[in-house]
Amino acid sequence: VQMLRKVIVEYAKEEDKGVNPNEFVPPAGGEEKKPSEDEELELTLRDIDALHAKGVLSDADYEAQKAKTLSDWLGVAIKDIGGKEKARKALEEFLWPPVMTKDGCKCLLPFKYDVPELSGRTIEYHECTDIGQPGEAWCAVDPDDENCGQKSKDHRAHKGEDGLGWERWDTCVAQPEEHEAGDPLPAVAVKTERGCTCRLPFEFY
Repeated sequence: VQMLRKVIVEYAKEEDKGVNPNEFVPPAGGEEKKPSEDEELELTLRDIDALHAKGVLSDADYEAQKAKTLSDWLGVAIKDIGGKEKARKALEEFLWPPVMTKDGCKCLLPFKYDVPELSGRTIEYHECTDIGQPGEAWCAVDPDDENCGQKSKDHRAHKGEDGLGWERWDTCVAQPEEHEAGDPLPAVAVKTERGCTCRLPFEFY
């Protein structure tokens, strides 16, 4: 819980530079300086530990009180950052850092694309792909990164009801490894939509 709160608070600082929900505000003359939320938590946890050590709290009550205190503490952080949606995004970006493009855009993963080579069949990609431009992997740009990347010419590249959910794309930072002419390419397990492994090469009559 302490790690989760730290991630959320740090994200809030990036969103609103100069604002720290735990930072002490210098008190006016004569006012008593109040402890921060983190300090209050530490004091509360110490009290709970002391009561448990003296036998006042049973093991079950001790765990319940500690869980409630930590839950309330995390709730304050979520409120400080502006709600559950922003807190969720902060945790997602901490646990799964976004894939970036060469223009500094965030990739939208997974993303859907109508593949011309497959008669316009819609395929969902969970990583950058070089479909349509071999050797140069690209991805759809996260709609939150407005005006980043290049505007797609695909008629379904929009956020409307019948759209793909994205409007722009860009070349990914991470690219497939380059190979010298004549060097064998690494074997890649090609899968079908139903999860079968393709036999390559194969003959068809």
